[in-house]
Amino acid sequence: MDYVWSLPTLQPAEPLVAPFQFDPDAAFELRGLAARIPYDAQGTQTALAGVSLRWSGPTQDYRQQQRVPIGLMTGAYFGQYGNPMPVFPGVRFPANGITWVDVVNNGAAPLVGLQLFMRGVKLGYPGQWMTYPYPAKMRTIPYAYPFSVPQLGVTEARLNQVFRVKSNGDFVFRAGQAGRAFAPATWEVFLTLRDADSKPYSNAPVHVDVLFGQSIGRAAYPVGNAGLVLPPTGPGASAPGLIYPEIYLPADHLMLYDIARNDAAYQGAVADFPINFIGSKVVVA
Repeated sequence: MDYVWSLPTLQPAEPLVAPFQFDPDAAFELRGLAARIPYDAQGTQTALAGVSLRWSGPTQDYRQQQRVPIGLMTGAYFGQYGNPMPVFPGVRFPANGITWVDVVNNGAAPLVGLQLFMRGVKLGYPGQWMTYPYPAKMRTIPYAYPFSVPQLGVTEARLNQVFRVKSNGDFVFRAGQAGRAFAPATWEVFLTLRDADSKPYSNAPVHVDVLFGQSIGRAAYPVGNAGLVLPPTGPGASAPGLIYPEIYLPADHLMLYDIARNDAAYQGAVADFPINFIGSKVVVA
């Protein structure tokens, strides 16, 4: 489960303390953090280097003595490419629990579109959601489902798209990659993953660079406060974005997803958008 905390605009040098409330249907255990802002015209998120924040546990008990640069809190590439900085041990929030976020923009200009991604696990009661166990006797093989969203418009949203598991075996969804490695480029593309009952795995759409890895990224990320930006090193085909806990999908089972693109600011063009679900096929022994 990904919870997305968003701020439309954060003014320079004005600290902001804001609450975020988790869903009422189950407790939530926070296990990882990532952050992003929209890409600028150069394909970077440079302004993120000027953000510092801290966050609280369920009783407004801050887990940092003071605000911490967000890059130190979220890890390499701000936890993007599907691998947020782990929070260990996990922090458990009750149903309807609240975390407080204390954030400041140390940059010289207003910061637009800051998002903090809180990845973890909803802790429902048995039978609250449909779940599927492994068979008692089985064998597994590495398996991937590459597919493409055809002709995705520069500004377009497609709802309730269908992913179906093949009939010759169950599928354990453990990782993913998405994005174009060739022209025309795509920048602001978001997914909402849902189960077959349309129950979402996030409270809001999640950018594909946060949810998944990317084989060849076009973006560059700030390093330190000196204005240096570098392309990502390491998160290629060998390091897909991780899905945890894994999602078990029986044969012929459906997963739904919404996909939205908003690339009007980047002189984009209509393009097929590739996605790859990676995991294991499960066959009854």
